[in-house]
Amino acid sequence: TLAIPGLPGPARRRLAAARRWLLALAGRVPPGAELDALMARFAAAGDQDAQAALIAVRACAAFLDGRPEQALELMRERARFAMTADSFRRRSSSLSLPAMFELAASGPAAAQAALDEARRLSAEWHAEWTDAFLCFVAGGIAVVAGDWDGAVAELDSGLERAAETGTGWISMGVGLRSYIDAHRGDTAAARARLESFRHRGLPVQFGHDRPGWAELAVLEAEGATREAATLARTLWSAARGQGGRWTADLAPDVARVALTAMDRGLAAQVGDDVPGLGPPEVALLVRGMLAADPDAIGDSAGQLAAAGRLTAEAFAREELACAAAAAGDRGRAAAALEAALAGYRRMGAGVDRDRAL
Repeated sequence: TLAIPGLPGPARRRLAAARRWLLALAGRVPPGAELDALMARFAAAGDQDAQAALIAVRACAAFLDGRPEQALELMRERARFAMTADSFRRRSSSLSLPAMFELAASGPAAAQAALDEARRLSAEWHAEWTDAFLCFVAGGIAVVAGDWDGAVAELDSGLERAAETGTGWISMGVGLRSYIDAHRGDTAAARARLESFRHRGLPVQFGHDRPGWAELAVLEAEGATREAATLARTLWSAARGQGGRWTADLAPDVARVALTAMDRGLAAQVGDDVPGLGPPEVALLVRGMLAADPDAIGDSAGQLAAAGRLTAEAFAREELACAAAAAGDRGRAAAALEAALAGYRRMGAGVDRDRAL
């Protein structure tokens, strides 16, 4: 469309901004110099809609680079642009970004507050078409917080609304919903959803292969250890160049699969990579898993609990039980096991409960 000769200036600028936005959604953020040059052009033309769209692209770039606090600051800068009643940016899907960034930066409580505000603005601005995206973010918050029943409700609602509006940006919803099914033992439902997604040829949002992560959970639940290790290696090879919360979510699962499959090469790769990719508490957990170090794992579990990341904490408590048992500390192992089982019961994660037992 941008190649059509004679396009009016405002249309050309907003198409140029939209193209960069779509690239960012696919995890292919344009170079900074390109974005700077576009921003200068948009500012010279006084086009605030185009400038706001480009700031959202920059925010996505910061988020994907593991800098969610900077991403939030950019979204606050974006909000300072005056918004007229018919402004497109009032109804953009970027409405869901602050809650996503807060989840990465500060955890579920801050993310929920940002989500509540986004839903209020969506209703006020008649931006109902963004409801699917808001549901996916809400589902992600609930997954992290260990409220898997709440996550199922939000994700199912989001997938239904996405079908109504025709949006193809559903990889987050499909991946999280299938991940829950796999950990609850309903691998058939997870496989059916993942197959449908693959057959439609839809994009993977931000380049984060959450459907692949869910498939890894399916293989692990089914006891397909060798196949799980192969997929874990593929997922980690792609994710290790990204960083941020995506690798933080993926790394403990990949490490557990590598240890179960006795894939020393993959275990060593994850251990080497994770300190430079994810938050320190996740790096501490993974390195503790690989070294069977109960103190490191225990410290990580405490930090995850304090941040409200209760799903990750439950996984960490199970790893603590294993490491403490290997060290001969029966009391610590039993207490950690009980904590892990309590988390798994709350989440309905029967596969994880059975593995721990």
